[in-house]
Amino acid sequence: SHAVLTIEITQGSEGAQAIAVIPFEWAGKGTPPTSLKNIIAADLQRSGQFSPLPNKDLISRPHDGTEVNYQTWRALNVGYIVVGKIKALIDGSFQVQFQLLDVFKGHQLAGYSIRSLNSGLRRTAHHISDIIYKTITGEEGAFNTHISYITVSKNKKNKNKKRYQLAIADADGYNEKIIYSSPQPLMSPAWSPDGTRLAYVSFLNGRPEIYVQ
Repeated sequence: SHAVLTIEITQGSEGAQAIAVIPFEWAGKGTPPTSLKNIIAADLQRSGQFSPLPNKDLISRPHDGTEVNYQTWRALNVGYIVVGKIKALIDGSFQVQFQLLDVFKGHQLAGYSIRSLNSGLRRTAHHISDIIYKTITGEEGAFNTHISYITVSKNKKNKNKKRYQLAIADADGYNEKIIYSSPQPLMSPAWSPDGTRLAYVSFLNGRPEIYVQ
């Protein structure tokens, strides 16, 4: 299913760093359940700090740091390469391995092996994006987080009435969950410092009141 929320990036930062995210090698039956490469590349592009190469511009598709010819990538002025593998395990889970490589220095900056359930593969991809972002920029990434927002829609039976919904989703707009629905306006959702609660303003009783979920 497609995300209800669409996040459109209209402008990145000047001088965004070129990075090549290679499609992960798949060891399992059929096709991989999730494209980790696409999720990671989209995360990095949304940050405005990176410019992932399109698939058509990938001059080779290594899956391990030992397979990378740094000289050919330097010719494209690509600063970093992400390679990885995803393996299906007999218990239905997956082993995800990835390496972040510095092209100009010719060595590995980070490398991890992460166990993931099928339902958690998108979150694993966001976690990898966070590791890449922090390793290169020195700042914490926010890809493996949630956003909150209010949606407003017209009532199908009575167009003069509206339905207000408080929703949360992954930082990229996927996995939307409706937290609360109301015929009266909702406003100003705000996370608690520990991220476990959500405050918002409701006009359900005819006046603005603060609630916490």
